[in-house]
Amino acid sequence: MAIFNGRLIMVIPSLVVSILHLQGICSIKNTWSFTMKFKNALLPATIAALLFSTNALASTGVINFTGNVIASPCDVDITLTTPAESFTSTNGFLTAQLTLPDVTPASFPATGSYAGRTPFSIALTNCLAGAVSPTTVYTRFTSGLTASGDPSVLRNTDSSGATDVGIAILQSNGTAQIDINSDHQSSGAYDPGQRLPDSSGSAGDVTLNYVAAYKSLAASVGTGVVAAQTSFEIAYH
Repeated sequence: MAIFNGRLIMVIPSLVVSILHLQGICSIKNTWSFTMKFKNALLPATIAALLFSTNALASTGVINFTGNVIASPCDVDITLTTPAESFTSTNGFLTAQLTLPDVTPASFPATGSYAGRTPFSIALTNCLAGAVSPTTVYTRFTSGLTASGDPSVLRNTDSSGATDVGIAILQSNGTAQIDINSDHQSSGAYDPGQRLPDSSGSAGDVTLNYVAAYKSLAASVGTGVVAAQTSFEIAYH
């Protein structure tokens, strides 16, 4: 979870995603058995009826499952650039705090303008791709607290803070936005990610670089505190 507060604080906890597939064969067979004693003249007809019933009820089938079981190719850590304040790790749960610089309403010349760009990165260590896949690692930023007018942006959670402004997450170039709650299976603007080291080499490090920025949601932005939060998932593709 990331908390952007203050003049902007961004706290980013980590949620590392493992992918689990199963492979195997499951066969299902139903067997019907009957044990009876017959003492009347209807014995032949009764036996014939039972045999017919048994054949009608018997069924067999096979279900095949295929997939892969893979381990997370990297260890996850968070590295924040200046003016990052701090991050903590508790039982593998990472929480980071990032403060964006003060800006003025004049910093937003139009709706959808960015201001106060502040870089941060997520460092992955001991990375080694599998023989076939995954080959790429990326981040999926998620939140249920998105702006009502622009669900791709984190909304300001300070009820008495600045109006018509949210927090956007951009790619490292500082211009291409990564939509909140988007990934490689969605139509949104997702993080393209970074390639993992070649499987034939030794384990290496991968750094995923991003930029947090204010984004105006209207032509005029009000003054005050801005706070936002996001969670993130490290995924492999």
